[in-house]
Amino acid sequence: MVSYYERHETPFHILIFDIEMGGMNGIQTARTIRGLNNLDEQIIFLTSYPKYMVESFDVMTFQYLIKPIAPSILEEKIIKLHQYFQALDKKFMVIKSAYDEVVFSPRIKPMKAKARLQIMRKP
Repeated sequence: MVSYYERHETPFHILIFDIEMGGMNGIQTARTIRGLNNLDEQIIFLTSYPKYMVESFDVMTFQYLIKPIAPSILEEKIIKLHQYFQALDKKFMVIKSAYDEVVFSPRIKPMKAKARLQIMRKP
């Protein structure tokens, strides 16, 4: 993820990290991304380590969720973020996971990334 941001690729709206990750831990990753002046991304930590919660707020964390978490709780947090981005008048919110990429728009229902170019071309 850090190398993605170091290449100045298109930033994501939401970053979901665990504390325990290969290489850097989640807080180090978030700190490095923030250090590259990427301040608009909303960071959610989804982890089994409650002891790092206070430290996570140094990187402007939106949520720090402890595993296991009910899917409905995670969905609620994502919906709140979607409402936040709508309030900022963002046109699109991209959520990317290891499995798929979903694009949200305030006026359009969620859809697969393949339709993203079609959305962006509409006036």
